[in-house]
Amino acid sequence: MIPPEKVTLLESLVFGQRVAEEEPRLEEYFVETLLWRKILRGEIDIVYGMKGSGKSAIFHLLTTGRNMPAGIRVIPAEYTRGTPVFNAIKTDPPPSEVQFVYLWKLYVLSLIANDAEILKVLKSDHAELVAELGSVGVIGEDKGEILKKALRYVDTIKIPNLVEVGISHSQEAEDKRINVDRAMDVLNHILSKTGSNVWVLFDRLDSVFDDNSGLEENALRALFKTYRDFSRYDHICLKIFLRTDIWKALTSKGFREASHITQSETIEWSEVNIVNLIVRRILSNPNIATFYHVVPEQVLANYDEQKKLFYRIFPDQIDAGSRKSETIRWLMTRVGDGTRQVAPRELIHLLNQSKDEQIKALELGESVPDGEHLFSPAAMKRALPAVSQVRLEQTIFAEYPNLRQHILMLESEKATQTLETLSKIWNVDEGETLKIASTLVEIGFFELRGEKRKPEYWVPFLYRPHLKLIQGKAEEDEYA
Repeated sequence: MIPPEKVTLLESLVFGQRVAEEEPRLEEYFVETLLWRKILRGEIDIVYGMKGSGKSAIFHLLTTGRNMPAGIRVIPAEYTRGTPVFNAIKTDPPPSEVQFVYLWKLYVLSLIANDAEILKVLKSDHAELVAELGSVGVIGEDKGEILKKALRYVDTIKIPNLVEVGISHSQEAEDKRINVDRAMDVLNHILSKTGSNVWVLFDRLDSVFDDNSGLEENALRALFKTYRDFSRYDHICLKIFLRTDIWKALTSKGFREASHITQSETIEWSEVNIVNLIVRRILSNPNIATFYHVVPEQVLANYDEQKKLFYRIFPDQIDAGSRKSETIRWLMTRVGDGTRQVAPRELIHLLNQSKDEQIKALELGESVPDGEHLFSPAAMKRALPAVSQVRLEQTIFAEYPNLRQHILMLESEKATQTLETLSKIWNVDEGETLKIASTLVEIGFFELRGEKRKPEYWVPFLYRPHLKLIQGKAEEDEYA
């Protein structure tokens, strides 16, 4: 007989959505970390993080005005949901970095100028600027139309590249276009008089690039140069949320402006943060607090209490044995990639999948989890393949289609490989093997281990179930 109380609790248990854009209860779940507080204090402008690490969650919450200091106006440069605004750039992007800088400045200028209070002042005291922007068509439009019209304007004025055409031609072209720097000075002055500050938020930038590295490089270099130029304004600031791998790719080619980016931080999830995230989501269900006789506020105020509640709900270990890790560490190692970083996206997926597997198990008459536990080790293990499949298909294969075949060729092989064994599996020489393997390390599919002269490539647990990888190290004679 299915134990009705445990099934009812499991059915009502909510861990939330994997993607911030789809999460209606984000404010309730959000973990206010030191990084969040530093952003609110204005100490951090650039936030890096792996995909699924929570960048968009911060972006979303900033747009809601959550605990925002007085006098701060937040203007998102991107929609929080739906088709990304920046998709418009794919169709006809500016061909040069110089034009991209102008586009970003014009776009930010137009977003701020459309703020109701600022536009009122502009119409009263700076009618000529309103007329200029109006001639471009960016006044009274939403951000999607603003970007499209800004793109068309940049294309028509044909901003020259200073290196190619020389100063005289550049000056002539400049006289015929909106002076965005002078216009930003006007906006900054208006904000200083009202004692206000504007934060313009950039997120979902990876939607622009697909597999176009040239577009990616131009767009991001220009955006960060725009960020640098805007440092002269006391009341206008860009806040940029960017994936770590994209930033690394940009700086690996040499990027002088990187040395000027000091107000930045990378999102990293420690064990304490992970436990807090899980328990916070569990306690969002009043039935759980009642069943376990806990007061949510008291639990969330004390890490030891959070950990204690976690182990009342989950088993102590997934794999039995004195040398096996506790469940929290097991969870982190099963959703971490080759960079050893944990993303909440995969963690939440694993928890939701574990819940479904546990309910199915009880419906089929399997043993009820021991004591107060709602989850059995077996149900949590059965959740892994679905998480592995989604991560591979929706992240790795979707973003790096050129690597798909090489990864699939590893199916049913050992989890640890060498250059020699990979060369035989992929049927390419060792030089090409090193190139492919290094790329797989960069994207977190492999973790680089072993000695420098004899590297080993270890596949994280996250990717193993879908590929049916076998624990252990491949030996060269296996492929003789």
